[in-house]
Amino acid sequence: MSAPIPDEASMPRQLPAVTFEPGDKLTPPDGNVQCLIALTEGWAARTVAAAPGETRISGLFLKGELCDPLWLAGQAREPVIALTRVRGIAAPLDDVNLLMARKRLMQRKIFADIAQRSLSSAKWIASLGRLSAMQRVAYVLCDLASRLGHRPGRRALRFRVPLNDAHLADIAGVTVGHLRRAVTELRACDLATLARQTIQINDLGRLERVSQFRATQPGAEHRTAPNWPSELMTEL
Repeated sequence: MSAPIPDEASMPRQLPAVTFEPGDKLTPPDGNVQCLIALTEGWAARTVAAAPGETRISGLFLKGELCDPLWLAGQAREPVIALTRVRGIAAPLDDVNLLMARKRLMQRKIFADIAQRSLSSAKWIASLGRLSAMQRVAYVLCDLASRLGHRPGRRALRFRVPLNDAHLADIAGVTVGHLRRAVTELRACDLATLARQTIQINDLGRLERVSQFRATQPGAEHRTAPNWPSELMTEL
């Protein structure tokens, strides 16, 4: 899980604060990235083009996470959209690169995290044909619980997510119709309920077993990954 990003008051130097309203793009219009954004409030999503005029969510960014590690290359090839009001701290990319050149351990942590996410995403894609729609949706719920800081294996928990049915379906790789049937099945199995953007998980440990949520799939790395976003922002 990601530890909280230090707020402006605790920063050793004053980095610029940024705010985005729902629907705003966090990515620059020309795609040339000048800074990374440490989210201190809100949710954002990386999107990809699907059918003409349609987009799909390919990644989420939550409070306490850095948006977007892929921007370290200096280019934003896929737009990132604010799903809610987003507040954050802008870390100049030049400063981040200088810090990585100066501190090799920080560089290794960042690249190891990016490599782990890439590997996990590949394994998740490979597993899609073996998981039912219900298992995919259950996996997404486990992933969100993990990233929001809920301890793995615990029993009942409840949290709000600013995601509609279309968002959740995109993330799970199912249609909205399949998502709704999966939610009905999860409720019938007394595993979880989803209503009015509130997720109630009745037994997280059982849900993890049903969804095959483990460290070899995306999201699970949040449990053990080094807290490099917080470390990086503190060092700048």
